[in-house]
Amino acid sequence: MAKDNKTNAMRILDKMKIKYERNSYECDEFIDGIHIADKLGQDYDISFKTIVTEGKSEGFYVFVLPVDKEIDLKKAARSVGEKNLALIHVKDVNKVTGYIRGGCTPVGMKKQYPTVIHESARDHDTIIVSGGKIGEQIMLAPDDLLKACNGRYADIVMNSDNDDDEENAQTYDKKNIRLIVTDVDGTLVPEGTRHPSEETMQTIEELIDSGIVFAFASGRAYESIRRTFPQFIDKAIYIPNNGACVKKNGETIKMNRLDDELVKEIITYIRNVPTRDFMVTTDECSYTESTNKEFIDWLVDGYGYNLKYCQDIINDMHEPVMKIAMFLNDVDALTASNEARKHFGDRVAIMGAGDHWVDFIGSDVDKGNAVNELQGKLGISPDETMTFGDNLNDIGLILSASYGYAVAGARDELKEVAYEVLPDRPDAVIRKMREAL
Repeated sequence: MAKDNKTNAMRILDKMKIKYERNSYECDEFIDGIHIADKLGQDYDISFKTIVTEGKSEGFYVFVLPVDKEIDLKKAARSVGEKNLALIHVKDVNKVTGYIRGGCTPVGMKKQYPTVIHESARDHDTIIVSGGKIGEQIMLAPDDLLKACNGRYADIVMNSDNDDDEENAQTYDKKNIRLIVTDVDGTLVPEGTRHPSEETMQTIEELIDSGIVFAFASGRAYESIRRTFPQFIDKAIYIPNNGACVKKNGETIKMNRLDDELVKEIITYIRNVPTRDFMVTTDECSYTESTNKEFIDWLVDGYGYNLKYCQDIINDMHEPVMKIAMFLNDVDALTASNEARKHFGDRVAIMGAGDHWVDFIGSDVDKGNAVNELQGKLGISPDETMTFGDNLNDIGLILSASYGYAVAGARDELKEVAYEVLPDRPDAVIRKMREAL
């Protein structure tokens, strides 16, 4: 039998059933991407290189951009929520990625590092990246590469005039906005309520009538968002459960469910956390084992949840689960999230939602990922997108747009990655949205 000479990256793509074309060429030493493209007669704009950086947090980040472009470290840092980034030293490439210089590709590194692909990739049916060793290339659809490395799109390259954009940091072409996505609690309405102002409702109506795609992205379940904004069911897009689901015209167009065994493990973990309540959300309703009347009334009357009591969710509830939410009245969400991550690692995404809610969702689920998919389907770029948020679960949402806004009362972690922090006034979000009209 012939020896399998495929690279690790190719085997991963095969396992994921992702289509790609392999291109082998003669080369036995490092050659930069531009010279390889020239040698093979390939266009620069579809030939992408892979760059690895390290953030101030000491985390590693991977960026994929056209071979003739230079990475803008300020933009790149903002796209991953870091204060600053630095390129790793050439001698560390193999230690960090498992690949050697000239054969580095975003697929199949030693660890799955946060990965950002330059947004121009979406302009092409296929792009070319290294195949995982010198002399090998992979040609595949950009969205398939995004899926293979669990990445996101963003503008991460220097402008052609090498300008750092400082002078224009707070300006944009407001008539170019085609998509607005907003968080709900703490952004459009006070936490745990469902009575938006008339000005808010009128502004959303005008934005939709003007042709802008409008979406609500919330940690809430669908029925809660629907009951808060009922008149937009057939006009807006609903992204509930922190991106685990996307609904349009009342129909589910995407749903990410948690593995059944993982659901059992999460509930068992939560049951052992002192002074907590929790609920489990499915496509149709939410369930709780809690008998805490104050907690139940808050969910039903405040949030508008379709909540059902179940004495033993693990054994008696058999519907697919999208999200499990734990509420701790006396513990900060970030502290509780970090503690939970020690147990679950990267098997599940754990994030703070509000000051005391901790959400457990699929490992690849995030508001930002849902928006990236939506942008791809609609042909809308981050430069044509505005987003609004206030909490930890909004970080991906804010980073999915070139114009991501944090409200004045937002968590500091969100403010650090936002394009702009809005002034401290009740109508700040609506005033900013109206600029797109």
